[in-house]
Amino acid sequence: MRYSLLMAVFALLVFACGEVGEVSLDNSSSSEGDSASSSSSNPVEGNNSSSSTGNTVCEGLYCCNGAPYDNTINFCFEEQLYPKCNNKDYDPYEEGCFNEVLYPRCSLDETRGVCVHNSLLRCRQEGKGEDKIIGPLSGMECQENGAITGTIIDYRDRKTYKTVQIGNQVWMAENLNYDPEDETMNSQCYLKKPANCAKYGRLYDWAAAMDLPLACNFTSQNCPPGHEGLWGALCPNGFAIPRSQDWQALVDYAGGDAIAAGRLKSKTGWSGNGHGTDNYGFNALSGGWAYYWGDESRDEGKESYWWVETQSGYEADYWRIIASDTEARNHFWPKDMDMAYVRCVHY
Repeated sequence: MRYSLLMAVFALLVFACGEVGEVSLDNSSSSEGDSASSSSSNPVEGNNSSSSTGNTVCEGLYCCNGAPYDNTINFCFEEQLYPKCNNKDYDPYEEGCFNEVLYPRCSLDETRGVCVHNSLLRCRQEGKGEDKIIGPLSGMECQENGAITGTIIDYRDRKTYKTVQIGNQVWMAENLNYDPEDETMNSQCYLKKPANCAKYGRLYDWAAAMDLPLACNFTSQNCPPGHEGLWGALCPNGFAIPRSQDWQALVDYAGGDAIAAGRLKSKTGWSGNGHGTDNYGFNALSGGWAYYWGDESRDEGKESYWWVETQSGYEADYWRIIASDTEARNHFWPKDMDMAYVRCVHY
């Protein structure tokens, strides 16, 4: 009886131990399986996206926002997928890719020169408003400082002039140097020296600059005759004498009356360290002006004057830049008595 009781107790213990062992084995197996499953669902090392999704569709692949991608042609930045640029990753807020070349974003305030805007290669200038991000016209090139430059040929005398695209305007980047070879038209070089025509361009009284009869220096009636748009005058084909509002548009784009001259003036040639920064390649030179029908040339290095079409009677508007400050000014002047330069604008 005692023996039978002991055997029964022993059998119960063996049965209980077997059950515990099986439970322990099952728990171990389940733990290893969970660990392996969790490990295999993580993206590979170096993935830029979050690995917390555990999305099994990304098993063994690079993932971006829970979706797999080919990291040989794309990269993930802040859960967004972008194409690589010549096999390189980049910061899409700072740079853009165009024809497999990285350029700064035009939208960055510090950007000047060639840049990417809305997937297009454009140019950012020093300027005001959205129009400072512009596309160079055919045949013109964007420079490092944002100047957009080109050239034209005046087929009358085969002279080549530099041009610049500034905002939505295109200007000649040199003063006009065309000799009308007409004794009835008053024009000359500063100090009547041919070398100064090559350097600064030619000085004209208003009627000569406008390619009008001498009598137009004393009246505005039919001078020029009624016309729409800009008046070509002595300018090369495709260009014209600017009106005062055309100069004002240029000055406004360049920062306004108070500072525009500093951005338009040439980097050398102005007295008293009054040089400009020439942000656009406009290259306003300090060529002075002429007085008393050209008998006196004055103020080389100190200032320069440019005629415009705008007029009233025997006076016409002109724009003036001086060495001692950065302001661009406009005034009226007797058309026949004084001589100034001409900057032509594209129409």
